[in-house]
Amino acid sequence: MLKVIPNESSDVKNWNLMKSGSQEAFEHLYDKYFPLLFRYGLQFSTERALVKDCLQDFFVDLYVRRASLSNVQQVKNYLYVSFRHRIIRKLSSSQLLLEPLTNAYHFEVVFSHEHAIIQDQLDSQKQAKLLTAFQKLSPRQKEAIFLRFYENMSYEQIAEILKMKKVKYARTLVYRSIGVLKEGIRDMDNSLTLYSVLPLFFLFYKPSVRRV
Repeated sequence: MLKVIPNESSDVKNWNLMKSGSQEAFEHLYDKYFPLLFRYGLQFSTERALVKDCLQDFFVDLYVRRASLSNVQQVKNYLYVSFRHRIIRKLSSSQLLLEPLTNAYHFEVVFSHEHAIIQDQLDSQKQAKLLTAFQKLSPRQKEAIFLRFYENMSYEQIAEILKMKKVKYARTLVYRSIGVLKEGIRDMDNSLTLYSVLPLFFLFYKPSVRRV
């Protein structure tokens, strides 16, 4: 019997083992990606119960359909692309989106009040200014920033998730978004850089992982 390899480079091996019926391989992928995809889903909706239910259904369907799944080389990208489609479709069917699967989707921006920078360095006026700068971004720009700086994804991966025809479009989207944010903090404390305040923009919630 093949053993499941626990490190990050084992995703493809675990994917193939899951397709062959290994529950252990499925559980490894579930434990690894459920918290990440849950955090990602919360950016589209702060309704945690809805996001959790949607994500659990996603993994159930993944396991049920395991034998018919495609062979993939980028498991993380496959999961993000597929779950993104599902959560937007779910929100659309719940009438929580104005237009299904278009640029009109919502991508949430929430300050993490537990972050040390907020507590120790930023007063309410600076927080408001940062949030104002970020709100100037489109949902697509916010999502690109999230994927690039929080999920450490390449421009190639971002282009695939956002369904862009060329990688250069993803790179341009991120660069333009950074430009807007830099302008927003231009006259703030010189000790604050864009990369030191980026963690303030997204809600970080680490759910306890429960297997389906």
